[in-house]
Parts: sequence; C-alpha cells; structure tokens
Amino acid sequence: MLYGIAKTAVYAAEKIFGAKMGKDKLAYALGLVNRWLETKGLKFDEDVIRAAIEEQVKKLDIEDWAVIDDAPEGEE
Repeated sequence: MLYGIAKTAVYAAEKIFGAKMGKDKLAYALGLVNRWLETKGLKFDEDVIRAAIEEQVKKLDIEDWAVIDDAPEGEE
C-alpha cells in the first residue's frame, strides 16, 4: 500500500514540477503520501516514507530528484 501511494506521488510530482526542482518534488511527494495516510488513519515514520519514495524514483529511473544527494546534513 505504501509503495503504491509513493509511486502515485512520484508520478504526480513529476507531472506538476517537470524537470529539475528536485527538492520541491520530494516535498510535494512527502506531503501527498502523509496526507493520504492520514485519511486512512495510518502513520509511518518519515524515514520509511522517504525510503518508499526513493525506491519508486529509482525504479522509474527518474533524475533530478532530491532524494539521496540533497538529504539534510546528518540524514544520509
């Protein structure tokens, strides 16, 4: 379930933000997944959500995402 919504969030962010703007796409995808989970009464650790998004970005072979290289200091 989490990976499915993460995939949808990645696709949506790609459509909305297009090329570049990796940090904005990541923030959008994180927010979208969190809001969807809230509607279902579910809560996942932020690191788990981020990992699900990262996996989808890698599976879809999408570039220009702020997933690994742009992680805040201490979070890599």
